[in-house]
Amino acid sequence: MHYRKTNSSSCTLQKDCSQNSQKGVRMYVVFGYPGAGKGTFAEILRERGYKHLSTGNILREEVRLKTPLGLKYQKERECSINCVNG
Repeated sequence: MHYRKTNSSSCTLQKDCSQNSQKGVRMYVVFGYPGAGKGTFAEILRERGYKHLSTGNILREEVRLKTPLGLKYQKERECSINCVNG
């Protein structure tokens, strides 16, 4: 697994999964602060044929649909916001 800092507030993890059943598959995990360029980097990868999976989008959809996971996530998120804002 390779770790590379792409700019001052965004990071990328790259893993070559050639040991897996799907030889030559590469996975990238992009994380960073809001506005760090994660979506832009994901769009560049998508243009090059990679699939994009956004956990943020998945969780927001779960909240919107009021699923048990979405309700739990929303409760935890509200608690975190309240704890930070005190």
